[in-house]
Amino acid sequence: MPRDQLEPWDSEIIDTYMHALGALGHLKLTVDPVRLVGFLGLLPTKSSHLLLERQPRALVIFAHYFTFMAGYTGSWMIGATPQKEITGLASIIPEDWQPLMQWPLSASKMDMNTSQYLSGRDENMDEVCEH
Repeated sequence: MPRDQLEPWDSEIIDTYMHALGALGHLKLTVDPVRLVGFLGLLPTKSSHLLLERQPRALVIFAHYFTFMAGYTGSWMIGATPQKEITGLASIIPEDWQPLMQWPLSASKMDMNTSQYLSGRDENMDEVCEH
């Protein structure tokens, strides 16, 4: 059975994921420490519900959010948070969703500068967007 058939799925959830992915895409274009920290305030309330329910798609999107932070670990607002959160999220994301964690996990293990890091593209994010 495909992994997404086990997820709750309705118009509110679809809109929530679309909004989160759109905000994540915009964040990539305008990334800086302040925007990274403020990102969560841009998300619909339903996003936090999906995270608290440990919905795999929401967790993977959240891991990608922390991946953007990995280039800013020198900022006092961010520090080691990305590495800790990505590792923690990977530990609770089900096995069949793990391939979508390749980019976040690789970023959590690197000490990279922002320009090298953000120039990459995660082809697996296309799968997160599909239903």
